[in-house]
Amino acid sequence: RVSNECLSRCASAAEMDATKLDACVKDAPRAAALQRKYFALTPSDHKYTPWVVVGGNLSKSSGSKLTEEVCKAYKGPAPAACAAEVLAKAGRVPADVQPCAAP
Repeated sequence: RVSNECLSRCASAAEMDATKLDACVKDAPRAAALQRKYFALTPSDHKYTPWVVVGGNLSKSSGSKLTEEVCKAYKGPAPAACAAEVLAKAGRVPADVQPCAAP
């Protein structure tokens, strides 16, 4: 479970309303209805969600290495998330990154 302080900070960084996010997470019937809705919209060849494509290829990550995959595939100047990924792999966390949950 994510702390309220962390939820607020992350929602703010994403320009989202933390109150609405928290309410959605706590509303099990609504969450189930949304899952059914988006399952119905998912193409039949997709065997699971999220179905993530990076550089034209289906992601091999279950989510834990998605940033690493995107950074490896990205051909432009490295965005800040990629720099943070490099530091995290080295066991260092940038000063401006405040993780919300333990790895």
